[in-house]
Amino acid sequence: MKWGIPTGRIEQHETPKKAIIRELYEETQIVCSSENLDFIDSFQIENNDMNFLYDLFVLELTEERKIFINSREHVEYRWIEFNDFPKYDLVPDVKETVAIGLKRNLNTIQLDLFGHPIESVNKLGVFEQLQEFELSHQLFKESLDFNKKWYVAFGPPGAGKTTALKAIHSMYSTVNVEAINILKNSLNFRKYLYKAFAEKKHRYFFHFQMEVLQLRFWQSYLAHDNSIVDESIFNPLAYTKALFSLKWIDKHVFDSFYMNYRGYQSILVPPVCVLYFYCSTENLLKRIKRRNREIEKFYPTYYVEHLNTAFAETATFLQKKMGITIQYIQTDNETPKQIAEDIWQNTLRDNI
Repeated sequence: MKWGIPTGRIEQHETPKKAIIRELYEETQIVCSSENLDFIDSFQIENNDMNFLYDLFVLELTEERKIFINSREHVEYRWIEFNDFPKYDLVPDVKETVAIGLKRNLNTIQLDLFGHPIESVNKLGVFEQLQEFELSHQLFKESLDFNKKWYVAFGPPGAGKTTALKAIHSMYSTVNVEAINILKNSLNFRKYLYKAFAEKKHRYFFHFQMEVLQLRFWQSYLAHDNSIVDESIFNPLAYTKALFSLKWIDKHVFDSFYMNYRGYQSILVPPVCVLYFYCSTENLLKRIKRRNREIEKFYPTYYVEHLNTAFAETATFLQKKMGITIQYIQTDNETPKQIAEDIWQNTLRDNI
């Protein structure tokens, strides 16, 4: 038996608040109004059994209510101290979402669903969490290396860049590949994309691209000498260009993004070369479907078409307007080994 909090699926035509009001009553016989519910956050839950978006609410109660559980769904209930909550054998992800959600959003809170009030939580804690990504001014100056050589892997999803970079690193040990999976451990990033694609709330694309932009900047800025960076600030530039061409973001939104992009770009030492991986949209769609990544299941064909065009146009912009060397790497019919050999022979061998 595992413990959890009142929860359930949203039925057709229901809002999240209406769903939790209904589920709370069905599971506990507690009646509440939407005014008494405070939204905490949304979380993208992924485990071996399912993948779903989870909205977390908190209800403040002035007194401990009598509970009548639905015996078809539950066998027991218990009021507990909040601090004891993680000690219970919980259903997957409840411990993390409740803890993260409360710390991220609340200053003080009366959480009588679990018992007595918990201690005050500082809203500024989010800044403390971000300190690990920050550099001191002195370290920033010390790490600015105008003699650094670095390379960029650039291209739309499914173009084969990551697979090719793995082949390069395997075949040529002197080549260092620097990559991060931005979606792997970020609830925020997954939340933004699910709201943008699944719920068609396109404003969340801006939040996503702005946060990715600064992350890609630091990834590029801190890259080691003679390394290949798997994606950089050029990638969110291409993605945002595609969003603008689709009219999913307005011009003033694109302009805001581009202003920030130019700020980051002015600090970076230009890469020796951008390795632009490209192929037909048909092959992109086949590869995206084959690798079956959760977010990419939402990609409509026309979105991938616009992405492919935006990356091509951005490569031309980088070459003609920014003076950056581009190595065009067509991947429709080439194996990762062949691509790796071509990149080594044409770009890396004489520079690394």
